[in-house]
Amino acid sequence: PNRNWMLEADAAWYDWYAARQLSVVFENVTSAQNGILQASNPVVFHPRKTLNFGFGANYKHGDKLQLRGGAYYQGAALPESAFDAAFIDLPRYAVTVGGSYALTPALGLDLAYNAVFFHSRAVDAPGSASSGNGYSGTFRSFANIVSASLTYRTGAPL
Repeated sequence: PNRNWMLEADAAWYDWYAARQLSVVFENVTSAQNGILQASNPVVFHPRKTLNFGFGANYKHGDKLQLRGGAYYQGAALPESAFDAAFIDLPRYAVTVGGSYALTPALGLDLAYNAVFFHSRAVDAPGSASSGNGYSGTFRSFANIVSASLTYRTGAPL
């Protein structure tokens, strides 16, 4: 809107076809061990396409300091009917804050924080009577992501 403020909004469409299977490679095992380990490998998924949204703002407070904030939503690639504990994919929302400080014209410090809120999902999949393998319960998650980086701009005096 003006020289100090920058606003941004994004929408992204993802086709998760490339992530349709989870394959595990086992090294240094005998052929008998490999036969057992490969019994259910790879795990095949049926992901759906997702539409993700985000928006944010950047405020330039002078030549040295910039402050940022935003939020985003990412949909789940696996529908409820295809839930698998090996690929825990839950829709998520996040709130982000951060800033940059120019130490010199060429060197800058960036700090950021993301609070990621995942939807919870209740699952009742007791498994087969013979194996007893299954997963029942509520899957919940929350992520605190803190990052820091040092930026060097080539061509600018240190």
